[in-house]
Amino acid sequence: MNRELKKLTLLYAEDEDSTRIQYVRNFEFLFHKVYEAKDGLEAKEIYQKYRPDIVVLDVNMPKMSGLEVAKFIREYDSNTQIAIISSYSDQEKLLTAMELKLVTYMVKPVSREEFKKFLAKIVRELDFLESDVVILDNGFLYNRSQQILTKDSEIIRLTKQEIKLIDLLTSQKNKVFSAIDIYNFIWEDDIEKEFSENAMKTLVKNVRKKLPKDTILNIYGLGYRFNPKFL
Repeated sequence: MNRELKKLTLLYAEDEDSTRIQYVRNFEFLFHKVYEAKDGLEAKEIYQKYRPDIVVLDVNMPKMSGLEVAKFIREYDSNTQIAIISSYSDQEKLLTAMELKLVTYMVKPVSREEFKKFLAKIVRELDFLESDVVILDNGFLYNRSQQILTKDSEIIRLTKQEIKLIDLLTSQKNKVFSAIDIYNFIWEDDIEKEFSENAMKTLVKNVRKKLPKDTILNIYGLGYRFNPKFL
């Protein structure tokens, strides 16, 4: 598990200096990079700048609470793994935290066993996400299960046909799809619609505008495929 964690970055936000210093020291042995914040606003700013893989937040912090920071993150990002730590068990806060799709909600003092379970769950969750997310150039990601395209965590709007095109092209590595195969897949619900080369070219052109350069490759005389380096 330690090998997997060494690839990841983590943000830890805690306003109590002694607690934060102790946790950060422990985290630094486990993770590739650890960012620390002494209040909620600083945590929000660090998240926006560095987009860490994991965010661990104390509930009660100055300027912004941990739950407020978590809510802000979830408005833009469904993949970052978030854990909340509280100094007491608060049922109302726990219910709010559950709505934010957190990895866990831990009550201080956090036992070694509970923390190990948290780290193991992080690794499982991220392994699943990595298998389901196509990582493109320049901060672009495509989540195949959610059918969402993002750039730096900002969602890029796609039409139904554009989603189907990306889904098809990312379904098989190195697979070249002919224009007719693509057309039949995109417009499968409209069996009376005749093949239109112009409609195909327009669709591909529009999708290319929303993706990094050379994401969709034109294989002369055969059709289109997704750039294999991303799959």
